[in-house]
Amino acid sequence: MATLVTISQKCQYALRAMFELAIHYPSDQVIVLSEIALAQDIPVRFLELIIAKLRKDGFVRSTRGQSGGYLIAKPPAQISIGEIFRCMEGTGVEINVNSQEIAGASERSDAFIFKSLWQEARHAIAQVFDTKTLQDLIEKRKKSMSGFDYSI
Repeated sequence: MATLVTISQKCQYALRAMFELAIHYPSDQVIVLSEIALAQDIPVRFLELIIAKLRKDGFVRSTRGQSGGYLIAKPPAQISIGEIFRCMEGTGVEINVNSQEIAGASERSDAFIFKSLWQEARHAIAQVFDTKTLQDLIEKRKKSMSGFDYSI
């Protein structure tokens, strides 16, 4: 039986874009889309859609004009990974169980036991994403750059 945690490419890109903006916090210097795309290896056309959604939901501020660009809208410590994922997809994390397990579940009297296990796993993963913030990722980056690599 294979159980996979699947995080969509859109959520991964959104997290990386927000991380890039968070690295520059609290600077008022805006970051242009192409810089975010290059730094985080995100296709610009996809990033445009992601940033638009993040801006609409209040995670990102933008300025227009020749010197325009993007800023993170609030401190990185106030933005959880789960919030970013829910902004992009509503739920963000999916636990997939192989199709044979799902197909056979309705035929077994003990199926509810496994269903509750998957629900518990979903909850645990969501809890991790909801308790980890962009600031936690920045701190991990700082430690790894100084020669230490502590898990968050």
